Amino acid sequence: MFFSLSLLRLFRSWNKYIFMRRLLFSLLLLGMFTSPSQAQQVEQVTIGVNGLHCSACSFTVEKSLMKVDFVSVVMMDLNDRIARVILNDAEETDFHKLAKAVTDAGYSVRDVVVTLGGQSKEDQSCLTIDNNNFCLIDLKSDSNEFRLIDKDFMPKKEFKKMQDIPAACSSCGTDKNRYIAQWF
Repeated sequence: MFFSLSLLRLFRSWNKYIFMRRLLFSLLLLGMFTSPSQAQQVEQVTIGVNGLHCSACSFTVEKSLMKVDFVSVVMMDLNDRIARVILNDAEETDFHKLAKAVTDAGYSVRDVVVTLGGQSKEDQSCLTIDNNNFCLIDLKSDSNEFRLIDKDFMPKKEFKKMQDIPAACSSCGTDKNRYIAQWF
């Protein structure tokens, strides 16, 4: 009787072992066949904010950014005068709303840097992520960060120097959700 119970326990544990191996193998196979476009997402957005001098300023910008519906987490860095924004995966991202939240709080945007998660960048001039089309210039870099170029995302003097860039990006989607970006 004792021998048969031991065999039964051994058989059950062996079945669990086989099941776990099959489950692990299936998950590994599933991970191998996910497409690169699904793996490449916006991991975080770093917004340079001009005019941050104290913790009250930082809190005001943080509070304004948290009101944006696709923002999940905001981490302020008063020393570097930046806001690191983590986005919700399910929501559609509009980078102009982030810049507007900063200006509505009474501060100006110095720059907006988008960090991609997942794969490294591909050598292409147009990239679509989360229903946003990015026209990429300066393809020499192999970084996963790029800086958005627009009058809302940088000082006006700096934007005036780049007036000829938008004409080169007419092939990357519609104007509504097209962003011009430079690898950082």
